[in-house]
Formats: sequence, C-alpha cells, structure tokens
Amino acid sequence: ARLAGAAEAVARPVLDAAGLRCIREVDSVGCVTALPGGRHQPWHFDGGEAGLVNAFIPLVPVTRHNGATELRPGSHRFNDPRTVPVAPELAVGDVLLFDWLLLHRGRGNATPSSRPVAYTVLRAATARGSDALRGSEAL
Repeated sequence: ARLAGAAEAVARPVLDAAGLRCIREVDSVGCVTALPGGRHQPWHFDGGEAGLVNAFIPLVPVTRHNGATELRPGSHRFNDPRTVPVAPELAVGDVLLFDWLLLHRGRGNATPSSRPVAYTVLRAATARGSDALRGSEAL
C-alpha cells in the first residue's frame, strides 16, 4: 500500500498535466527483477486496453548494463518499426511512467547483481485492467 501511494503521489502531477485526470485508481503492484546474465525480454505490451499507466520505480540504479526498460515511443498509437527505441537510465527515487499499450521490454542484465524494479499500474475507473488478463499469457 505504501508503494502504491508513493507512486500515485509522484505520478499524479504528471498525469494531471498530461490531461489524464481520469487515471485515478491503483490496479496492481509488484516487482520485476532482471537476474544476472538474464537476456532481453521480447517486445510486448502489458494489455490490450486503454486507460492504464505503468509506474516503474527502480530499487537500485538502472543502467544500460543491468537491464533498463527499453521503450518504443509512440507505439501505443502506431507501430512504426523505424522508431528508435529509448532505454532511460534511472536513479533510485525516479519514476518511469508509460502507457500500458506501449511496446517495451526489459533489456538483459550483463552485471553480477540483480536489478529489481517495483511497479504499480494506475487505471481509469472505466478500465478493467489486470482483471481482464486473468488466465492469459501476458508478460
């Protein structure tokens, strides 16, 4: 509950400024860890429904060496394979927000240490969110 509240507090001003005041509820929380020697994830989106936003919160510094999340800007609206992916490096305390429909992947971890990232998914009241994924093979 503390993670979700902290992520929501940081995300709220950004979402409001972007005109996304409808994103109001915490859908889910968890942690994704890139293990030492882990490979790149396949490109994926987290669901097929609009109205959800991921908030990634690094628990250690995230670099290109330990498994930064790579994003395809604009892919939630169109999928142009010529779009150059970005993989922001993040400090502890940063929050990376991105649409649930955006193509992304965790990059491989070439370091000897695990790279944990906590996350929360925020949603509009009208979105079904992770409930719609029960029984599916979403990443």
